[in-house]
Amino acid sequence: MRAKHAVCGLLFAAVLAAALLVPAVARAADDPWAFQADKLKVWGFFQVWFVSDSTDNLASDNTFRIRRARLGVQGTTAKGLITYSLLAGMDPTTATTGTSGVTLYEAWGQVNLHPWFNIRAGQTKPHFTAEAPMSDLDTPFILRANAIDAITVRYGTEGTSQRDIGIEFNGAGKLGGNFGAEYRLGVWNGNGANAVDNNSNKDITGRLILTPIPGVSLGGSFITGKEAAGGGVQNDINGWAVELFAHQGPLRGGFEYVVLKKENSGGAALSTKPQGWYVYAGYKVLPNLELLARYDTFDQDKNTPNNTIDNFTLAGVYTFKKATKLSVNYIFVNADSGVNTGAASGTNFIGNTWPNQLANGAAKAGTTIGGAQLDNILLVQLQVAF
Repeated sequence: MRAKHAVCGLLFAAVLAAALLVPAVARAADDPWAFQADKLKVWGFFQVWFVSDSTDNLASDNTFRIRRARLGVQGTTAKGLITYSLLAGMDPTTATTGTSGVTLYEAWGQVNLHPWFNIRAGQTKPHFTAEAPMSDLDTPFILRANAIDAITVRYGTEGTSQRDIGIEFNGAGKLGGNFGAEYRLGVWNGNGANAVDNNSNKDITGRLILTPIPGVSLGGSFITGKEAAGGGVQNDINGWAVELFAHQGPLRGGFEYVVLKKENSGGAALSTKPQGWYVYAGYKVLPNLELLARYDTFDQDKNTPNNTIDNFTLAGVYTFKKATKLSVNYIFVNADSGVNTGAASGTNFIGNTWPNQLANGAAKAGTTIGGAQLDNILLVQLQVAF
């Protein structure tokens, strides 16, 4: 087993070394990235929220909040052979305490060998589903769909922020005419951001995106791996997702369906199958104003009844400039009484969405918040990007 691990490490080192030794002149002269000068960009954004939450038993049903505050650098070096990104956050660590600290979100470098073959290593977002790896700057709605957030927010038992540490191979290009394709294939610790692996196995993710005509894309993704479940027991994780998106003129829309299956390899009680889907549409009524609607449904465990949550979201987004925008979302919530609202380690949870990201997130003394207590939410976000 140790020999196998050593071979994997040596192979990884050899691939990176070979990539770094490729001379710039070996790349095609007509490649647009072949002879770029070194570039460095400092960028960042922050998001200010106001939340009015009708959920029963909340200690506070409305609040202002700094949801995210991020600062990063990204750039190219070695005449375009290397691209890199470093992103840190000063977000409050929880919705309830208001305390904050500096957290590393991204730290990766990519060797650009060819448009169809690049190697990225470090901490970044694995490409399982379409919405999870999307930048927080670009999501159409303030919150990701429940199924996406709950299933992908943790790739292992301690992960956060839909990020992990590992290596990814990626590429994109045209297959002929306007027909394009993009792929992502990654090998990850499976234990989340800023964490070493907690077992001897690695998670594997993959995603394929096809663009048969301009403005239309379809694809699929998968994840497979293991996570530590305590007592030396491992959970087998296998999931898949399909996606379809279209954007033509002022109209856009999308659909995604995701399934995850966790099986306890020790034969113990834990065996769950969370799954869900969403569909949305948006229309630009003015150059700077878009109206959107989304329906999403999430079944926390297909094997267990009475634990589904359905949301219908109406949204308006006014864009001042690029990613600086004001968003207003009203979420109609319909949850079964058996819905688990906690973020318990590893399995069925709403993740950061209900109620932890919203309002106070804490229940009144002597009360609890379950599916029967969840109710509609008004969420307003000012996002400033620079």
